[in-house]
Amino acid sequence: MLNLLFGWLPKVNPTVVLCVLALIVILVIVVVSTLTFIVILGPSGTPTERVVLILDTIGDMNADSSH
Repeated sequence: MLNLLFGWLPKVNPTVVLCVLALIVILVIVVVSTLTFIVILGPSGTPTERVVLILDTIGDMNADSSH
C-alpha cells in the first residue's frame, strides 16, 4: 500500500516534489485563514465581540493546560 502511495517519489524530480508540497502548505494556510475570517466576521455579534470571545476561549485553554 505504501509502495502505491509513495513509489512514484524516487522517479520524480525533487524540485517538483518540493513545489507540490509548498503548494499544499499554501493551500492549507489559505483555507485556514479563510475559515478564521468567516468565524470572526460571522453573522452573530459584532466582529469585536467575536474576537474577544475567541481570545477569551484561547486564554481559558492556556490556563487549563498550564495547571
